[in-house]
Amino acid sequence: MKSQKLPLTHYHYKGLLRTYAGACNIPQLSQETKNIYIKDAWKLFEQMQTVDKLPVNVHILNSLVLVHTNAVEPKQLEDFVLPLYDKYGIQLDENTYEFMMGKRKWPWRYKIIMCVWLELYLKTRDLKKVINLMEDLLQKGLTPTFNTLNAYLDTAIKLDSREKILHALQLFKKTGKELFAICWVNLNPHL
Repeated sequence: MKSQKLPLTHYHYKGLLRTYAGACNIPQLSQETKNIYIKDAWKLFEQMQTVDKLPVNVHILNSLVLVHTNAVEPKQLEDFVLPLYDKYGIQLDENTYEFMMGKRKWPWRYKIIMCVWLELYLKTRDLKKVINLMEDLLQKGLTPTFNTLNAYLDTAIKLDSREKILHALQLFKKTGKELFAICWVNLNPHL
């Protein structure tokens, strides 16, 4: 692209940021290396705005969320990335919440991995934050995705909260995604 003097687009920047996010998700990667990737991601974010003069959008910010959560950096995420949504007047969308608390099947992988914020807050043992994220999503009138509902149900089970488990199952039914929940409960008769 550079040799052809073609400008980078949002799609290119999103892809590059997601590449860093994927690299930060490698379990054996040292925190020092993850910090280098985070620094490079921020350089890309700045380049997008200054060199290519592209406006910030929800997909770019979601990609920064992925980088920081895969690197297990909750403080940086909360101090530097999340305030950008307000700064640029961008609303969190259903995908942002899915990234924050859901499970997502990536097309280039065969396993299901925990999506960014749920994984982050599970790793840091902040399950209450996952519950708060679901409440925030519902309060904003957004419809939880299938993966977000799975994450919420998983968290409710880890918290051993019958009330939250029931709420999660009701949300599955309300959104028309109850088949998985019913199968899940049938596989877990101790509930």
